[in-house]
Amino acid sequence: MKQFKRVYPNPLPKAEINKLVKHIVKVFKYSDQEVISKLNEQNEIWRNDLYQVVVRRNKTTYDYKEIGMTHLSIKRIDNESIHNWRELQQIKNMIMNEDCVGVEIYPNESNLVDTANQYHLWVFDDPTFRLPFGFNEDDLQSILRKEVSSIINEAIDTKINRQPKVLTRSEAAAEIGVCENTISEYVKQGRLKNRGIGRKVMVLDIDLIKIKNKI
Repeated sequence: MKQFKRVYPNPLPKAEINKLVKHIVKVFKYSDQEVISKLNEQNEIWRNDLYQVVVRRNKTTYDYKEIGMTHLSIKRIDNESIHNWRELQQIKNMIMNEDCVGVEIYPNESNLVDTANQYHLWVFDDPTFRLPFGFNEDDLQSILRKEVSSIINEAIDTKINRQPKVLTRSEAAAEIGVCENTISEYVKQGRLKNRGIGRKVMVLDIDLIKIKNKI
């Protein structure tokens, strides 16, 4: 994905902005603050090779405080209904800040607006703001989740990728805590498959798992 370019309104040099403000104040009798505020409220349009994003910079109230929140209205240039989370995350990072938190809303049906292949993110302007939910790298629960997942994945990989080990009758007996004659009996009963040649009993360690679980 290429970098975004602002296509509307075209950013004016600071000198031109000051000149415009003075002109409107003089002719139309608005205050400097009113003109600057309205200039800042204008929707911005950004485009790149894949997406067009309408940027609306607003204020909202959260936890009894007024905070900045920017609405990103995102659509693909080809108007395809492709919802790519990684690309939306990249758009948020490119237009706002990679440390800013954004949210996507899945509303109650009575507030549903679904008339176009348009996707919406609401991004908190303050890069230090954090929501009281989601994954947090420093949160104990997240640390435990990551560590447990790592252990489970490692165990699964080991089970899938490792080669089965061939055990003698005595090794198999020691593995599951029975006598050697019991291993021979399991083979006769068909509960274990003899991997040896002739009368020599050899079994695979993975074949012992079901036997061990039932002892």
